[in-house]
Amino acid sequence: MGVMASAMAGLACLLTVAAAPTADDFFADPTMDMVTMAPDGAHIAYRAPFKGRLNIFVADPDGAHGRPLTSFADRSVEHYAWADGGNLVAMKSANGDERGVIYALRADGSRPPVALNPPGAFWLQGGDFRTADGTVYLPFIAAGGISTLLRIDLSTLARSTVATYDRAIPDWHVGPNGALAGSAVVGDGIALLYREPGGRTLRVGVGPVDDRGDVGIGH
Repeated sequence: MGVMASAMAGLACLLTVAAAPTADDFFADPTMDMVTMAPDGAHIAYRAPFKGRLNIFVADPDGAHGRPLTSFADRSVEHYAWADGGNLVAMKSANGDERGVIYALRADGSRPPVALNPPGAFWLQGGDFRTADGTVYLPFIAAGGISTLLRIDLSTLARSTVATYDRAIPDWHVGPNGALAGSAVVGDGIALLYREPGGRTLRVGVGPVDDRGDVGIGH
């Protein structure tokens, strides 16, 4: 009985050590989340608290030598993605709304974050980051509803305009042969856009489209 009583007393002690979680525990920032591996396997990236916000860190594949790539103190980074083994993009909102600002990051920390938004434009929270050569395709929208798809080399920050449209087209994907495909809501339907590598642009309507029957296909 003495052994049993001792065991029960120890169990009771263990059960009283762990305090019940509070609301603050549930809503506290994570110590680490959104962990991803670089395409070349040389680093991992993740979000972690820094400067009172969730910022982007990189580390060795085993988690050692973690260091921050961003140090934003106004708002947390909401999304990020690898473009290649040496470059990432990270997004945060400028004013707590959906007007995203997107930044180019170097995995080695050799350059501070660089905002990629054109003047007066905000990121449409779409695009394609899965490129092998460190370039990304990012859609932005400016006053008047004109959206622009930019191709940006994250190493040199050189950019070129791929297409402009008279409405928001956030969803773009790049094929292995350089073809571009996008989609947009048009009236009460969806329209698909496709640009061949040679530059020809086609539209395929899916479902009802608006009375004009087009989606403002760019040049």
